[in-house]
Amino acid sequence: MEVVAQVNPRKSTSQALREQVELVNEQYQRNLNQRVAQQDRRDAFMYSQLEKLYNFKLNGWNPTYVQEFGKLQQHVAGKLANAEYDNPAAFLSDVSRLAGTHAGLDQHFQQRKDSLKTLTNYVANPGSYPDKTVIVRDTEESIQQKDGYYFSAGIANPKANTDNLSIQGQFIGLDGTPIQIAEGVSTGDVLMHPHLGDTNVYFPTLEKRGDVSPEEFAQLFAKTVDGQLEGGVQGAALIKKIRAAMNERLGMDQDGMLQQSATNLFKADGMEYLPSTEDSPGMDANTYYVNRALEYIQQKQRKITQPSQPKDPSAQQTALIALINSATKQTRPVNEAVSGMPSFTGAYPVEAGPVGETVYQTPHLADKQGPSEGIDITRYLPSEYLPVSQATGVMDYTGMGAAAATAPKGVFARPRTVAIRDNGDYVLRNLAGSEGSRLPAEVVIPKEDRDKIQEISNYFTPVYGITLDAIHANYGSRIQAPLFNGAN
Repeated sequence: MEVVAQVNPRKSTSQALREQVELVNEQYQRNLNQRVAQQDRRDAFMYSQLEKLYNFKLNGWNPTYVQEFGKLQQHVAGKLANAEYDNPAAFLSDVSRLAGTHAGLDQHFQQRKDSLKTLTNYVANPGSYPDKTVIVRDTEESIQQKDGYYFSAGIANPKANTDNLSIQGQFIGLDGTPIQIAEGVSTGDVLMHPHLGDTNVYFPTLEKRGDVSPEEFAQLFAKTVDGQLEGGVQGAALIKKIRAAMNERLGMDQDGMLQQSATNLFKADGMEYLPSTEDSPGMDANTYYVNRALEYIQQKQRKITQPSQPKDPSAQQTALIALINSATKQTRPVNEAVSGMPSFTGAYPVEAGPVGETVYQTPHLADKQGPSEGIDITRYLPSEYLPVSQATGVMDYTGMGAAAATAPKGVFARPRTVAIRDNGDYVLRNLAGSEGSRLPAEVVIPKEDRDKIQEISNYFTPVYGITLDAIHANYGSRIQAPLFNGAN
């Protein structure tokens, strides 16, 4: 059966394709946001002629694929015009192959627009991403990379193959490296590409949120703290309860946001992991994060429990000037023999060797406090300095355990000298205590015990009007000679 084709004189197919490709290419070079916003409007005109010419929709296609698919169409049209088909079956077979190539590519390109819009919106409005435990890390550049890959259909140098009416080329991944669809095979028909029509290419790059500050973490326990304070729980007992609650919350952190926040803070502050031992609780990211959060709990506690009548500002100023004038820097061996000082100076062992320290004379702390007030140093004392009932019994210094009902109160002391070592340890010396109490020459508070160090620092505020941390941060590095004199 002879097939006669009717060919109307019109603009050549290749010329029409070139003109349309130029228009599409011009559009693609525009700014990403403009392209997304204007695409619907411009596509209708750009591709209308192609649809009329070939009865195939090419709206939204990559211009390279428009051109290569046009070559396949021209090949079929040419065979038809030259009466190269011996029977209708051969013609219908080619049309079927052509239609299959078109269908696969058209589905791929039609999905692009919505996927690109979604990713662009997440980058422009990060808060719109539904999972609030992660952050969208894509940028304009990464959007262009993903869109460029998808728009290329993952093929390097796609070319029309008129023998089997397909578009073929080398398969590549998002990173530009070849993809093998079989052992040793990385080229073939675009319809076989594993990412053809895969809109997951546009899936946003996400990172687990780790930006919950210690203060924000502490605020999660504000109501609990208020309830405990109203019930009369404060001091070390309050801190122990809140610490346990914070550790439990971290342990139940299913989305990992708090854990990541702890890790980020640990690294940002230059901390290093220390394993726990019998003598030291050690230090890890979660412990450090909780310690920092508890600083805000302690601040809240002080605001609620501080006396209503402030200290006389002039007395505080006089005491502060005396404190700063008394400060000196010195280097001394850790194991320097001191009269009355035991070989064991705390719950944490300290390496021997010379250590630099800034020494503050603090007689006001001993003189201004009552005999029952001071800093609880019980856990840092060797057994020979504990009362008999404490040295021989099972102790729970916080009053939270099974022995709470019979355990006596801890040992409190008021230091006449406080030294801050260059390594961050605090040393309390020349201790005053209740009548009849035996106290060592000094007690070392290791830098890892942030709760106790913060407590000591805050202990300065009622007498000097400022914490020891603030004093040391502002004046410690400048202490070489007295900074004030009586005239000031």
